[in-house]
Amino acid sequence: MPMSPYLEREVYRSVVAAAALVVAVAAPWSGLVAAEERKPDPEKGVLDGEVAVIGWPLAAGSVDAYLDPAGYELHLTPADDLSRESVHPAGAWFKPPKGRYRAWIEGRGRISDTVTILSYVGGPFRGKGLVFADSVAPGATVALHGDVPAPATLDLRLLHLESHAKTDFPRIEMARWLRGRSAHEGALMPEGRLIPALFDRAEDEYLALGRPVEVGQGGRVTVRPEPPERGTSDLLVVLERPSAITRHEHADLTLTLRTGEEALAPNEVIRAATRVIAIWYSLSTRQATLEVKSARVFLPSTEISLRSGRVERVSAILRKRPDLAVELALPEGLRGKSTTLEVRTSGDDELVSAESFPEAPPHHRFTSLPPAELVVSLSVPPWRFLERVSLADAEDEQVYFAPEAIELEGTVFRGDEEVSAEIAFQINGTEEMLPVATDEDGNYEVVLFKPVSALSITLRERQGVSFLDYLIPPISASGRHDFHLPDNRFEVEVTDSESGQPIEGALVHVGNSAASGFGFNVSTQTDEEGVALLPPLREGSLSFSASAEGYAPTAEPVTEEIDQDDPGRRLALTLSPQGERGVIHLLLPSGLPAAGASACVKRTVDDDFQRWCGTGGEDGYVEVPRSALPGVILARHEAAGFLVAEIQQLPRELRLPERSGAPLGVEATDGFGKPVRWADVALFVDERKLTGTTLGWLTGSPAATNRDGFWRAPNVPAENVAVLVSRVDARERAKAGDLDHLRQDVPYPWRGTVEVFAER
Repeated sequence: MPMSPYLEREVYRSVVAAAALVVAVAAPWSGLVAAEERKPDPEKGVLDGEVAVIGWPLAAGSVDAYLDPAGYELHLTPADDLSRESVHPAGAWFKPPKGRYRAWIEGRGRISDTVTILSYVGGPFRGKGLVFADSVAPGATVALHGDVPAPATLDLRLLHLESHAKTDFPRIEMARWLRGRSAHEGALMPEGRLIPALFDRAEDEYLALGRPVEVGQGGRVTVRPEPPERGTSDLLVVLERPSAITRHEHADLTLTLRTGEEALAPNEVIRAATRVIAIWYSLSTRQATLEVKSARVFLPSTEISLRSGRVERVSAILRKRPDLAVELALPEGLRGKSTTLEVRTSGDDELVSAESFPEAPPHHRFTSLPPAELVVSLSVPPWRFLERVSLADAEDEQVYFAPEAIELEGTVFRGDEEVSAEIAFQINGTEEMLPVATDEDGNYEVVLFKPVSALSITLRERQGVSFLDYLIPPISASGRHDFHLPDNRFEVEVTDSESGQPIEGALVHVGNSAASGFGFNVSTQTDEEGVALLPPLREGSLSFSASAEGYAPTAEPVTEEIDQDDPGRRLALTLSPQGERGVIHLLLPSGLPAAGASACVKRTVDDDFQRWCGTGGEDGYVEVPRSALPGVILARHEAAGFLVAEIQQLPRELRLPERSGAPLGVEATDGFGKPVRWADVALFVDERKLTGTTLGWLTGSPAATNRDGFWRAPNVPAENVAVLVSRVDARERAKAGDLDHLRQDVPYPWRGTVEVFAER
């Protein structure tokens, strides 16, 4: 439908009275001839020295074919009160009170087929007045049936279902309120479908919502809205947009009424320029939740109580989804490289938006994001940077990425001797490693872009055996950093307890708890002589065990004390040929086989070593050596929550629990709300405390917060749990259970990230 270009730009703006305006809307219609000898003259639009307004009808299909205004009227209602309708003869200048109005033209049985917003602010006349011209088409009078009483407090409210969609862009919906006796007299409405409703102003509630009525050209239509039948309810939802939309594709809003497991679409919906109106008829439920889905606006889920035989009304204001500006100031080593920006929800790690660039831009803007706690990531391989931002208040926000280069150099020593080695820095708070090779004299140079807190060093003379070290505090500034490895050589020889023959390919599990309070756990394999070379060991304690195919694993780890000056030695372990095996049948929560499930058996839940580990077949059966029992079985599967259970004998059938709908996210903070990195995490499930290697194996996440103070577990059972986070200096007290009473309960279902105070 043609429209004045000026109107298309300005229809939703305030009208400045000093401007020269001709507001015109054209609609298809034939049968009325334009009176060319008469048209409005804006230069005459002055009253008492101030700008005035005039209404004028238009012919069909034109924005400038003015008709004879005789018998036509300009109708105005305040935009926020449709009950106060004022009528002004078309073709005559007048001054309305200052305000914002819904405006249309009607007369001679014809009416505007839509509503236009007119804003009048008055002001001195500056040469031209405001002309409101609108096209008209045949309509019909709609009135309340004479048998229905119409006291002074009763409104007949008419809502057109199609008027807002009759142009190339969304318009204001046509709505009229007829008070008291005027309800029986009726009002002109455009052709099309409308809904009549009865409203009691004294009680401020709707009494009845009628079903849609078809309005034709000419004549009179009487309506008799009926209240809902007993045992059912009708629902009217009116949602105000945060700003008017100007394109139909922006009306992407979907409303759903959720009643238990059922999701109900509205029986009627109007997606107009400034409001969304939806109606549900004959609802039999007493409680429901209104849900709104849109790429541009949002409304928190709204709980609604529905009364039998009543019409319920929900009015709310939609809010614009917030934007996020990302500013990038990257150092030289990160510029000009492929870059990815991602926005994910905090806690469940759901991807919200992502953009990739051949090189990092100086800034980027993500629009219409969910109002939630978010994590923004910048990836310039191999580096990944994270920033948290809260959009929970629906306000636009900004994040900055300005990493600094950390230039390191140094030397690797074994004792006092410089040695050639491969260094691997642990980066991004994950298991990802950045390899760096030294020269023959052990010297290295590297540029990092984030602090590092862990590394492994592999001496070239001991390929495949890595020394692990934790850097406390992390390396966060440029400078010289030498790495000193203990000068010792420990080996473990594994033999057959019956034949005395070496066992090739046996896995040797090693734990080195250093006297400084830090240590590591690694696994290495024996060679053809049954000997496994261990990495250099710190002063403290050494615990080791072994397992091999066809052999029963070590019943208990062997412990040795390591002195500072200990040069190393060969340690011995024997494994007995495996005896009888039994089976465990692992099932998913649905009762189907847990095909490919992983399982391990430990002596106790807090033991660092596994007596046995294996993988289930397609039928969910896992073969377990009876010699590994009694103990505790750990099991995990991607389609279920993890399982921890006591196991005394075989065979045994175990069903994995339901998996939580969202990952469990934990943010560790101090007393001032700042994140606590590298803090130990303990998870309590069914009053069982899970820590260390057990928790890490079950969840696939190290049992400690990362550099940003976060810990995330994707497969926690769907039940109430508790979390205890403790700092490194409280590790012994936490291990002894002295802090268990400080654990924080996390009721299921959990939403977002749980903030937990890190105990000292």
